[in-house]
Amino acid sequence: VPNDGIPLERITTVHLSISIIFGVLAAGGLVFCFICVVFNLIFRNTILIRLTSPNLNYIILAGAALLYVAIFFVTLPDKSETYASVSCHVSVLLTSVGYSLCFGTIMAKMMRIYYIFNNP
Repeated sequence: VPNDGIPLERITTVHLSISIIFGVLAAGGLVFCFICVVFNLIFRNTILIRLTSPNLNYIILAGAALLYVAIFFVTLPDKSETYASVSCHVSVLLTSVGYSLCFGTIMAKMMRIYYIFNNP
């Protein structure tokens, strides 16, 4: 406990039932990402899928998959201090990269549509 501050409390584990629930949901999200990639590959030449830019859709789905994988690193039980540290750093890295891929690609799509309709 610091002499001049608030007492610090570390929570190093997540309850097993919460880990299982979030693991199942993250696995379902990964399966949905894979289904979307397959759907995008099969119907790539149809007009509706071509209008949504299939290559950008792959980047969005890759970012979403990284976000789902990050959930596994957050909910894993900590075996040791170094394992907890690596797991924490990996989860932050995956979350940052996944969010940047998803959000950046969606913003690029929106800017492209903006320039199409508001041609200066």
